[in-house]
Order: sequence, then C-alpha cells, then structure tokens
Amino acid sequence: MGYRVQPATASDSASLARIEKRAFNDPNNAADELGRLLATDPLTASIDDEEKARLAVQRFRAFFDDADFVVVKVVQVPDHPAQSEGEGEGERAEAEAEAEAVAFSVWIRPVLGGIKTRPCPRSDEQAKKDEDEDDEETKRRKKDALWARFSAAIDRKREEVMGTRPHWFLKLLCVDPAHQRRGVGTMLLDWGLQRAMDNADEVPGPFSVYLESSPAGEGAYVKAGFKVMGHDRIDEPRAQRGYLQWPYMIRSPPAPVCQRGLHRGANRAQPQQQQQA
Repeated sequence: MGYRVQPATASDSASLARIEKRAFNDPNNAADELGRLLATDPLTASIDDEEKARLAVQRFRAFFDDADFVVVKVVQVPDHPAQSEGEGEGERAEAEAEAEAVAFSVWIRPVLGGIKTRPCPRSDEQAKKDEDEDDEETKRRKKDALWARFSAAIDRKREEVMGTRPHWFLKLLCVDPAHQRRGVGTMLLDWGLQRAMDNADEVPGPFSVYLESSPAGEGAYVKAGFKVMGHDRIDEPRAQRGYLQWPYMIRSPPAPVCQRGLHRGANRAQPQQQQQA
C-alpha cells in the first residue's frame, strides 16, 4: 500500500476530526506533554464525547467555508491497483476519492495587509446559537481552557513575528498514530512548501512559511529547512515545569539564483583585492 496527497472537502470533516483526536490521545507519544494536557484539560472534561465530536466537526467544516484556508489529506492506496485489480483509470480514481484519510494538514494562504487566524465569517448558525446559549460560567471555562489559551498565544506570536508580511501558515498537521513514521507527515509538509514557492494570482511569491511546532516535532521541521526563531509559552499548573513551551519557526524562500551567484562572486573577489593591496 502507498499514500497519496489529495484536496480535502467538507465531507471529510468527521474523518479529520477523528484523526485529530487519535493524534492528540496517542498513548505511545509520552514525549508530547502539550498534546497530552490538551486532551485531558479538566475545564473541558464536563463536555461529553459526543458533544466534543460535534464541535470538532463543526470547527473543520468552518475551514472549508473560507477560501483562504486550504485543507489537504493523505489517503492510503494500493501500490499498483491497475495491475493487481484490473481496474481502469476511472475506477482507480473513484476508489482513491472514496478512501478514508489517514492524515491531514490545514494551511492559511498569504493574505495582503494583515494576518488571518481563523475562518471568517463564521457561517455555522449552530456555533452562534451555542455561543448565545452559554451561561457565564461556561463562557469563562471555554476562555480559560488550555486549547483557547494555546491558540490565542499562537495568534499573538505569529502577528508579532510576521506582521503584515504575506506568508503561508501551517495551522495544523495531524497523522493517525497507525500511519506515523512512514513519511506521511513529510508528504503534507512538502505539499505546502511547494505551494509557498509558487506564484499566487493575488499575491506574487515565493513566500516564507510560518509554523509553531510541538517540542517533539521540532527536529523534523529543522530537517525540512525551518529555523527556530524562538519559543512561545503559556503558564499551565499541570505541566511538569509549571508552563508549556514550544518553538515558533520560519522557512524562508531561497534567494534568487542571480543573487546567490553575485554573493559567491563577491566572496571570491575579496581575497584578490586584499592581495593587490
């Protein structure tokens, strides 16, 4: 079996929500303190599993309502379906379209003149109804929940670091634990890095790519060319050190070939000038 990157659609929302839940509740990933504490936040413990699932699906559907958000998925496909199954191209494409996702990533496109952090406007009427019906205690718990504080910290740091510079933002990348360490996450990352190198119709590229990673994922992003710019943090009494900390990272586009050549030429010329002097 192999893997293939495909565009996700709103019909994938429930599948993506399940992947996210499994990724954040992976008992084998003991090094991911952030993910473990997010999954066990006592301020959201009163919400039953069915309601949590509904809210997660609602959140994913909102991504598809906003053209500045791009969601892609990875599906598992037979290595050579045409030879092994005798299918034609049409049947193979249909089978891949129906295959369930095993990983996904959520990206925000470059936006001129500002930073977009979440889908806007919110078109889900149920979300507005839920917000209106919450009592004051529920609103406070939602605001103080670890996920809300974590998301707010990411938004603040990204605005501080990137300002109004257009860039691609990797908002979320999750791989089902059963498919981890098979290069699936790299496929999703490469998809976004390639888009960052392309020219967009509205905003000419190439672009930098910004992300904030879990501490456990830092090494993989450094290997992919990202540079750690610093570390963000929030206080959390349940954390081992009393706070949670994670890196924020940028991958800048390579300099144009002509600039790189001029730079190398200048370096070579300098010793000659010194010798002549």
